[in-house]
Amino acid sequence: MYKPTRGRLFVRRDKADEVSEGGIIIPIEAQEADLMGEVMAVGSGELTRYGKVIKPEMEVGDRARFGRLLGAEIEVDGVDLLVLNQHDILSVEG
Repeated sequence: MYKPTRGRLFVRRDKADEVSEGGIIIPIEAQEADLMGEVMAVGSGELTRYGKVIKPEMEVGDRARFGRLLGAEIEVDGVDLLVLNQHDILSVEG
């Protein structure tokens, strides 16, 4: 299993419903679920220029909200994950 480095974390993005219960196609701009996900792995923390490590505020299992166009997508052990910096997380539901 891969591990995120320093201030990064792996998030499994929630899948948005593309079609409503009534069969109406929901445009991507209106889909909010893809802005939430579960924190799957957390790095050791960000390193300041003075050599101090700032521990991440997130923990594995937290629910995180993040911006739409952030991070890089990777596949780890058959699971699609988003790699984010901890400062890209807008809020955490733990």
